[in-house]
This record gives sequence, C-alpha cells and structure tokens, in this order.
Amino acid sequence: MGAPKTDPNAILEQDEDYRRLAEKHRRCKGRLQELQSRHHLIPKEEMEQSRLKKEKLALKDQMAVIAQRLDENRHLATG
Repeated sequence: MGAPKTDPNAILEQDEDYRRLAEKHRRCKGRLQELQSRHHLIPKEEMEQSRLKKEKLALKDQMAVIAQRLDENRHLATG
C-alpha cells in the first residue's frame, strides 16, 4: 500500500506552476462546456474544440507530473 496522494488543494497552495496550470485547465474546461452545449459548431469552433481538448489533456498531464514530484518529495522527506 503506497503513501496517500497529496491533496490537490494543498498543491494549489504550495506550487505556483500547478496553480497556473489548474487555472488554464479550468478555463479550457469552461470553454469546452460552452462549445459542447451548442447544437451546431462552425468549422472554426470545431477546430477550437479539438485544440482545447488536446490542451486540457496536456495541462492535466503536466499537473499530474507536479503532483507526483511533490508526492515523491514528501515521501523522501518522511523517510
């Protein structure tokens, strides 16, 4: 059984990069929800939707790397 994962809210408080990425992720998610609520998208919006999905996933991956690094640092510090 591994050590408990660092709380995302704690990471937001202690890591500026994570906080910045989380804010960008939140904005992408909001815009995607806005686009997905429409019945029809013009081609430009379809391209934006595709780009936002990729960007949101990349941001989530970057946030996970930071969380993992903090978990490893915490684990090393507790011995």
